[in-house]
Amino acid sequence: MTHEITASHFTTLKMMEGYSRAPEHIKTTHAGSMRSASEALRKGEVAAVSLMEPWIQLRTKTGAAHPDRIPFDPQRSGERRTPMAKTLAAMFRAQARAVKALERGSDRPHAHYLTDETGGLLQPHELQTWRLLHAAPQPYTRERFDDTYNWTVKWDMTVPGAPSENIVDNRAFE
Repeated sequence: MTHEITASHFTTLKMMEGYSRAPEHIKTTHAGSMRSASEALRKGEVAAVSLMEPWIQLRTKTGAAHPDRIPFDPQRSGERRTPMAKTLAAMFRAQARAVKALERGSDRPHAHYLTDETGGLLQPHELQTWRLLHAAPQPYTRERFDDTYNWTVKWDMTVPGAPSENIVDNRAFE
């Protein structure tokens, strides 16, 4: 399996597990950035891609995908060990405020940040913002760590035996 371990690779494996739990039956390749992967799909160089917004909607707009069959890839905030807990806490508070504003429907003025990535191929008014998931950062629980860690060991993305105490730092939530 040729891959670069990225959020889209992780998401692709999670989605494919719904069809086959055996890692040896799932083959992936890295098709580059979202723009490159989207273009590779358009040219028929790859059979399928795992995309995030706005690329999902661009492929739907151009007829390369059906909107009811495209898995949505929510971007998640990750926590990592950092000595800057106060800075991280401030960032998390800002993200939580932004989520509240977006939930009130104030996402339309910001849609251009997503569509700008497409280089003009998708316009802000074409973005279906109802499909976007907004979630405020949350502490990384032991259960969530164990689940994710065991899954990454299964897929040979990390080594067995790493204690969560060396990886998870929730000081920003204190």
